[in-house]
Amino acid sequence: MANAAAYAIPYFSFFFPSDLPSQGAGGSVVATDRASKSVSASAFVKEHEGSRALVQGLKGDPTYIVVEAGAIEDYGINAICTHLGCVVPWVPS
Repeated sequence: MANAAAYAIPYFSFFFPSDLPSQGAGGSVVATDRASKSVSASAFVKEHEGSRALVQGLKGDPTYIVVEAGAIEDYGINAICTHLGCVVPWVPS
């Protein structure tokens, strides 16, 4: 019986991740700059229109934020190389 519990606990804990956001589904994170001040979306769009801006992602990963047609897109592009783990520079072409 002890062996069954030893296998069951890790198995079932896999289905309940411990790093879920405390806000629940749809929670948001406030974007901040290097000085930990809140970033305004309108100012960000003005500065980065038609480009990709490298920012710190949700888990600290470098992420490119895409700004198109006067708005921030609903997605970001992770900038970490899957081969060596380095940060990949953005090439417009």
